[in-house]
Amino acid sequence: MNINYNYRLGTISQNQNKKQVKNPTFTSINDDIMKSVPLHNVRKVVDDVYRGASPKWNLESFKYLKDAGVERIIDIAGYDSVAKGCREYGIEYNNYLIDMEEILNLDIFYKYKPIFQSKEDVIEESHNLYGMLCGHKGDKLEKDVQRALKRWDKGKRSGFEKLINIIQKLQQRNVYVCCENGSNRTDLLLMFNSILNPQQADTQKDLNHLFNDKFKLYAEKLYHNLTDTDKIKLGWTKVFDEQFLPKLKELKIR
Repeated sequence: MNINYNYRLGTISQNQNKKQVKNPTFTSINDDIMKSVPLHNVRKVVDDVYRGASPKWNLESFKYLKDAGVERIIDIAGYDSVAKGCREYGIEYNNYLIDMEEILNLDIFYKYKPIFQSKEDVIEESHNLYGMLCGHKGDKLEKDVQRALKRWDKGKRSGFEKLINIIQKLQQRNVYVCCENGSNRTDLLLMFNSILNPQQADTQKDLNHLFNDKFKLYAEKLYHNLTDTDKIKLGWTKVFDEQFLPKLKELKIR
């Protein structure tokens, strides 16, 4: 996707008013071939975006994916065999790693990822750690807090760069998103894509996920950490920005 950086958030990007401009060699993913991919949980998310189990379970699946028109894979589990298979078949490899320990305990996943923390969270945790547990006071405690805030800000920017890059890959289409079995961790990434990606904002209703109102809480913190530059990279318009929190509040989570 060509991102238009020459407009302020608040005007509608020309890219949002036109149909997706495709490379002359572009071909859509062949849905019939995708039905034959020898992997579990292979399902269409939107046109030219599929999800499912990792190709590591059946290396022959790379040929099916390539023949179907998959141009890039997003690997959430991070298997070397998937990276190698992508190289062999000329498929672009990307990863966005989420551990099973994290997905089974959402408090772990959210609490220790800077993009889901607020400044107030970091300050409170620092006071608990350095103040209450370590007994630091005054200037020493303040220095601890400031160091923690610097680490948080650095981690937050790094985390957003990775997440935005992955969403941009989904916007380019011809993508296969996979984790171990193509279920829980894939659900989580696609859930964030469905609220942050204007092109695929209607896909949440099709997700079979495990999440509750905690998702809304941490997604709201994520929103408040986004900069205007982040939003432009994601292809947001002023209207999409203004509607984000109201739509998040109305989001139905099963």
